[in-house]
Amino acid sequence: MVRIGRLPIGIITGIFISFFLAWSFYNWIDFSDMITTLQTSPSTGLYRWIGKAFSLDLNLIGFFSHMPSDFVGVIIGLFNGNMLAWIFTGGIAACITKGTKRGIAAALLVFVIDFLVWILFGILSGVDLLSMFSGEDLIITFGIILGGTLGSLIGGSTFGFASGPYEEF
Repeated sequence: MVRIGRLPIGIITGIFISFFLAWSFYNWIDFSDMITTLQTSPSTGLYRWIGKAFSLDLNLIGFFSHMPSDFVGVIIGLFNGNMLAWIFTGGIAACITKGTKRGIAAALLVFVIDFLVWILFGILSGVDLLSMFSGEDLIITFGIILGGTLGSLIGGSTFGFASGPYEEF
């Protein structure tokens, strides 16, 4: 019998959960349009499906450059749907893997794998990815990557610490 450790199970579970959490925090808005796109062009549909977790709401650089003046606006703007999705995705992966270090590693791996899969489906669907990494969009893309990484780190460290120390079966 093959035994799979907690880390691969946490990473695989985190990847599958990340596909749905961003949609659930936005009340499944535009989900029917995405399903129609998925039926007509699977690669474009999967690019849009996974890309919901990397939308402009996650841009931390843009948030801090145009920060609201009231405290409630700051909290609502900082912990938007995508940030919460990455916090809980990292948290679920960390709870399965147990331990703070392993939780952070699992959460960051889930984010990196999701980002690479999103870029892969962008290449397969013919999206102009070069525009994301040039000019003013480079700052937006960097802000999105920074926001997702920060959300994964918060979720992975908090939930990894709360799940207790790592122990073998």
